[in-house]
Amino acid sequence: MLKICAKGIFEHTQFEEIKVNLFSLLNNGDIAFYSLFMSGIIVIGLWIATFLGIIYHKIIYPKIFKPSYLDSYHPKCSVIIPCKGIPQDFEKNIGSFTELDYSNYEIIYTVESELDPAVPIIKKIVKKDPRTSFVIAGITHSCSQKNYNMIAAIEKANNPEVYVFADSDIKPNKNWLTELIKPLSKNNISVTTGFRWLYSSTGKIGELTNAYHNSLLFILFSIASFIQNIGLWGGSMAIKKKEFEDMGVKDYWAKTVVDDISLSKLIKKHSKKSVMVSTCITPTNDALQSIGQSIIWFERQVMFLKAYHKSLWIAAIMLVSSCLYLQFLLPFSLLLAYFTNKSFFSAGGASSLLFILGTMSTALVYPILGKQPTLFRFLIFQPLSLHTLLFGVLKTLFTNTVTWSGFVYKLNFRGIVISVRQK
Repeated sequence: MLKICAKGIFEHTQFEEIKVNLFSLLNNGDIAFYSLFMSGIIVIGLWIATFLGIIYHKIIYPKIFKPSYLDSYHPKCSVIIPCKGIPQDFEKNIGSFTELDYSNYEIIYTVESELDPAVPIIKKIVKKDPRTSFVIAGITHSCSQKNYNMIAAIEKANNPEVYVFADSDIKPNKNWLTELIKPLSKNNISVTTGFRWLYSSTGKIGELTNAYHNSLLFILFSIASFIQNIGLWGGSMAIKKKEFEDMGVKDYWAKTVVDDISLSKLIKKHSKKSVMVSTCITPTNDALQSIGQSIIWFERQVMFLKAYHKSLWIAAIMLVSSCLYLQFLLPFSLLLAYFTNKSFFSAGGASSLLFILGTMSTALVYPILGKQPTLFRFLIFQPLSLHTLLFGVLKTLFTNTVTWSGFVYKLNFRGIVISVRQK
């Protein structure tokens, strides 16, 4: 019955011209050929990026970069940790910063309000360790709350040589600080960054989606850091105080919506150099629990690109549009093959299968980069995870606002915050 109805629709006179044009394109093979070519380029590009990421973290950094840095470099550091709420393992995470194998550092925890539930836990830690302190920043009015918190901590810092920034949802190992600041021993390196390797320990769909989004970002940021010095992650980041002041980072943060991506714009503007530190990749298993949360999270990351690296954002939109087309080509090819005399492959099905299986196969090598205890489920749900990622990117076309941790920030074309309101 469905087939008869569909044929009736295809044969209706008002669709006749569309049908003729569509069949004409399919008959000369242009759609199938160009789709297959597009699919091959995307899959090859993703495989190249993945292998370059592996080569960087397993060979280039540990074998080539790291030996050139000075082990004796131990500048005074101020480790600044903005906090909000009580994420998973919060007390263990922020307490681990007091156990670092480094002799010359202070820790400044910073929150927006005395009423934040994180404050009692922070006070307990500060009471035990004289190297620690905390700052109540107040509510922002001109930039992201995270930036506002960190600026308040910077103003309290006790004249360090290096500012170090970390998120409260990671638990660094004892050598984290030593490794993060070591590349700064070279005069031509201004900023270093780590990253986090997010994995799902339960195999829930929401966690797997968020883990895939983060893993793909990790690979892309690794390449961006290596090639263009712009792949920074604020969860583990260090910058020389002199460079921080020379580039005007504090003033720029006071009017922007994010710390790391806005800093990467300044690095590019001032022709500075950054390095991703492979030994500071921190594994975490606190993935978001729902697909909706994962889409919102990834949309926010892309909004940061839109605000501060528009050329990369435009490239991402173009790539994502191509990927969505190739994904939707699969059901279209199946339907066309069923209702017409076209074959599945001539209708573009081969292109879609190549894209879906090719992108899925790249996840097979992710365990080389970090633990993946639910690898089978991770692979099975990879097409869905990729689809939600694409959806999140396209949503950024229709907004100039960023929603983050209870605040809504409206941005102008240059990424400057023009209004802030609490949700």
